[in-house]
Amino acid sequence: MDQGERFVCWRCKARGVTTVIDPGNWTLGHCDVDRSKYHGPECPPCDYATAGRTGCPHASHKARQVTIVCGPPCSGKSTYVREHMQPGDLVVDYDDIAQRLGSPRTHDHHASYHQRIEATIARAIAGIKAGRHERAWIIRSSVTRARELAADLGGTVVVLDESDDVLHERADKRPSPGRTRQAITEWRQANGVHHR
Repeated sequence: MDQGERFVCWRCKARGVTTVIDPGNWTLGHCDVDRSKYHGPECPPCDYATAGRTGCPHASHKARQVTIVCGPPCSGKSTYVREHMQPGDLVVDYDDIAQRLGSPRTHDHHASYHQRIEATIARAIAGIKAGRHERAWIIRSSVTRARELAADLGGTVVVLDESDDVLHERADKRPSPGRTRQAITEWRQANGVHHR
């Protein structure tokens, strides 16, 4: 370590405390569950206080929670996520990404956005797989795709659906109600879900 560099104890940080370490007085902070691994510099008090430790508080050990929410248009996927997410959660939402990329619509985006949206979603999923997010929500329309993602990421699937009357009533409030109604029908056909 360079003498002029500023170091923070990883174990104190895991407790929400910032402890700046003296570059001349530190230890290599080994993992409590695998001594062949280390998580970073550790202040001497943390290094000495080993009694009663169970598990390891490092963020890399925290269980990842990924929820994939799917369903037809107008089933309330985005609303469900907003109502259940916590501050700091990653939300991967096709419509939100489209608007961030410049789409003037809230739904039914122009086809020219599709490739960039899917590339952004792929990068977000790669980040989840790499462990950069403890909690994530992914909104996908297809039930099959949702189940594939859940298997790949160790996540769970939530399928939302409503009666056709409710879905069509909500569709009528969108800028392209006819197109949205058609998308509802197409979703039912593609996912093997009969009219309700």
